[in-house]
Amino acid sequence: MSGIYEAGDTTPLQQGDILLAPFVRLSEEPTPPQIGSWIETPVQVKSPNGTGFAAPYTLVSWGPVLLLSHDCFLDKEFNQKYRELRNEGKNKGEAIANADADPMLDRWITVARIVAIDPDEGDSPTRNRSSAILGGSVVGWYPIEANVERGIIQGAADLTLPCVIDRMLVASRHASLTTSSRNSLRLAIARTGALRTPELGFELEEIVGDRIDGASLVNQDPMMIQLNLRRKGSIKLLATPGEPGEGGPTRTSNSAPKKQASKKQ
Repeated sequence: MSGIYEAGDTTPLQQGDILLAPFVRLSEEPTPPQIGSWIETPVQVKSPNGTGFAAPYTLVSWGPVLLLSHDCFLDKEFNQKYRELRNEGKNKGEAIANADADPMLDRWITVARIVAIDPDEGDSPTRNRSSAILGGSVVGWYPIEANVERGIIQGAADLTLPCVIDRMLVASRHASLTTSSRNSLRLAIARTGALRTPELGFELEEIVGDRIDGASLVNQDPMMIQLNLRRKGSIKLLATPGEPGEGGPTRTSNSAPKKQASKKQ
């Protein structure tokens, strides 16, 4: 595996997983502009009788997606059920097994589709934008490094167009991001949604004179993070979401999709 991926075949789903799953968006027309190489199948949904509303089209497609939901959200109902079972007198092992066996818990996950990007294709402006996206300097896109062994294409996840799907629809998992890569994903998500303005990240990069590649907690202090710079080391700033605490109840590998078969190219 490369430095930004780990196999993750025996772990529960976690933020930053690259999955093979369906993706859905709604449109007022059956054939809106296509995004990358994704092939969408339109299905029209009737509007309520007598409303006069336009009947929308559900556009369904399959392909590689990036799991955006934070680990705490992925196990929120599981942990609540675990606590209930423990209060009822179940031991830790029984409580985990019973909660893990409930298929109705934590069903909904948020994903972003990964669009294949070739920096050598298109005219000059297109190539420049593709290179900027793959370099991580375009807000709303998270670059995805290719990994032939795992069937991962070179491209980027479109963070501006997330989709909520049933976790039971996940077909397989290509790989998981490493801890440092998940930190950089969280920074990208925050920059896209909560912070939204690109000026914050770009101004910080201008101030320090370097690219920000990732973030991590400083001495486990939830109020401080360290921004990792591409050339000049690091800089300490404000808080960022961290990894779930160790030692608590966790799902088993049964709740994760089966291992993605290796692909030869």
